[in-house]
Amino acid sequence: NVPARRKFLRAENTEFSHIEQQVRVQALAHPEIAFSLTRDERLVFHLPGSGNLRERITGLAGVEAAGQLLEVPRQTVRGVTVSGFIGEAGVHRSTRASMFTFLNRRPVESPVFNYALRGAYAEALPRGAWPVAFLFLELDPREVDVNVHPAKTELRFRDPNAVRSIIIGALREALGAAGHRATSSLSQAA
Repeated sequence: NVPARRKFLRAENTEFSHIEQQVRVQALAHPEIAFSLTRDERLVFHLPGSGNLRERITGLAGVEAAGQLLEVPRQTVRGVTVSGFIGEAGVHRSTRASMFTFLNRRPVESPVFNYALRGAYAEALPRGAWPVAFLFLELDPREVDVNVHPAKTELRFRDPNAVRSIIIGALREALGAAGHRATSSLSQAA
């Protein structure tokens, strides 16, 4: 309906993949809400609103992928709450496409999350590989600046070193509890 905007649209498949990605991210952020996505009257996926994050991940990523995840038990350290699921030590991808990070249930991107995820796995993660993660952080909104980018997906923490340290500790604890002690770094942290 708006010709000036239409010229910025890509191919139909590209635009649909962007829509699908946004629906998937919102479905992960809100597992208590049911989501359905259809395209050309064909059901792409239907996710019941169970409230269970592992079930939601299974519905989106499949049984095999969900079976390779370790739970990061919900824990709060110095006002920062960490929870979610991460891939076992040998589970990784060549891109960050399987890294989903949320702050107060909002999908976000931050070098703090990236460094913390890579740091938790240490040498267990090959060079150029990225872990699979569905990581949720809860934090006082006053400790974060979300006005870094107009889309509000990039952010800056008031104390990034403390947040990174807390995330690494929680992830290493989850890896250690599952018996993943592939590196000296993980052994020392457990």
